[in-house]
Amino acid sequence: MKTTYDAQKNCWIIDIAMDMDLYNVPKLKEIMLECLEEKQASFVLDCHEMSYMDSTGLGVLASMMNRVHPFGGTITIRGLRPHIKRIFSITGLDTKFVIEE
Repeated sequence: MKTTYDAQKNCWIIDIAMDMDLYNVPKLKEIMLECLEEKQASFVLDCHEMSYMDSTGLGVLASMMNRVHPFGGTITIRGLRPHIKRIFSITGLDTKFVIEE
């Protein structure tokens, strides 16, 4: 995963080039927590290369939303494939995150 900070937009940009499953999600959570320790900011997750997400991925994103919300942060998710975007719609999480094409 590639992580960069955009000072103009005050956000962390993380390119997720892996599936978000039980095996990979702990690394994403670790990276996001390290980012927040360094600088409280919003997140933009680029998911163009992600082809799968399970419930652990959704759980980590929901818990991270609880960490950024108190200081007015957001989590924007970009490039979701249709079948993953549908999971966000079914669970109602599409109203909690900013979903971009």
